[in-house]
Amino acid sequence: MDISSSLADLKRFLALHEHDEVYESLREISGKEDYMESGRVGLPCFIFEDGFKTLDLETALNKAKTI
Repeated sequence: MDISSSLADLKRFLALHEHDEVYESLREISGKEDYMESGRVGLPCFIFEDGFKTLDLETALNKAKTI
């Protein structure tokens, strides 16, 4: 999804960001004092057809090799 091209895609991303376990670690650090220096938004998020999700490019590339 391209969150910059459509409001619907942005809403889908925000729902994923607020509720999916793949973003749990980011939600935990969001209220901390040094979040702006060390924080991440969680983009890109890779979602595979089997439902597997990751925020890590290396993990996504390795997963893609097995498909």
